[in-house]
Amino acid sequence: MAADVVLSATIMAHPRRRADALALRARHPEMGFTLALDPDPGGPSSALRTARVAWGMARADATHHLVVQDDARLCAGFLPLVRQAIGLRPRDAICLFTEWGSDSSYNVRLAALGGSTFAQVVDHYIPTVALVLPADAAREFAGRCLPDIPEDDIALRHFLDEKGLSQVVLVPNLVDHLGGESLRGNAAMGERRAACFLPAPRGTGWSRHVVAPAVLPVLSTMDGGIPRCLVRGDHGGWARRDAFHVLRSHGVDAQAVISQGKDVVEGHAGLGQKERNLFFGLWLTGYSLGLIARTAAHARSGPPAGPEVTRSLESASSGILRTAGDQAVPQALRTAMADGVRRAWEAGHA
Repeated sequence: MAADVVLSATIMAHPRRRADALALRARHPEMGFTLALDPDPGGPSSALRTARVAWGMARADATHHLVVQDDARLCAGFLPLVRQAIGLRPRDAICLFTEWGSDSSYNVRLAALGGSTFAQVVDHYIPTVALVLPADAAREFAGRCLPDIPEDDIALRHFLDEKGLSQVVLVPNLVDHLGGESLRGNAAMGERRAACFLPAPRGTGWSRHVVAPAVLPVLSTMDGGIPRCLVRGDHGGWARRDAFHVLRSHGVDAQAVISQGKDVVEGHAGLGQKERNLFFGLWLTGYSLGLIARTAAHARSGPPAGPEVTRSLESASSGILRTAGDQAVPQALRTAMADGVRRAWEAGHA
């Protein structure tokens, strides 16, 4: 229960962004944030080096430890909501953020469609912009002799898998990523905002159920914007399959869905071929997500609704367009794509 949670918290930062970390701490005095700075800022780039310091700052009396990065934005009412989430899943690694173009962002959207509070992490890394661990796991990670992996998100994923600790994303996300200068060479990935951030989320109606589908439609810049499906293997790993896997497995007429999607896309004049392809990819992904949400064991009755669903829909187009830059993609197209995704999800959910 949340009443039994004792939370300590740390901000991890590079010395070049110490002022940002201090400003974040000043905005949230209720958190009692400690500050973890890179112990070797002149050395080879390594988020893991600072992360080990940050996770080692778990207080002796803490049951759980939170680490946030210096460019995080916390929602209103953050602390009681975090404590509530921990009370529901006390032995899990709980991500309070995942970025809007990641594979896990589509599981967040699936959870939002079904009215669920937690989504399983499906990426090969664990999102670390804002992460809660059981304090014993935090201390053990900090003290481990770890392989030569500079990325803390990958090292943490290996460690948590080895420990058998489940990794989930909270829906809605309680943290957004403000971005700015990337110190880890991620500028080419574009803006990496949250998949489902609400500035003032409600804390009512939350449950401990975790959305962990056997098949998950995704649309990623890592795949060149080509829609795919992740299919869970016998040992929990994921294989990438073609985008029509979901339609075939549900006995849906793929040609009818393709025709419907093309009609939506072609209804917007002035699109280049790349934009049309991405728009159609979003349509097909959205339709497949709606179909899975409708047939899931914990399906929500009626059409998808609520602020979590709305924000998840809005972020889907931004997630796939994140590398294009604001100047390259007119706002009208972003708005049209967001509306197209909603129509696709509703069609699949019908």
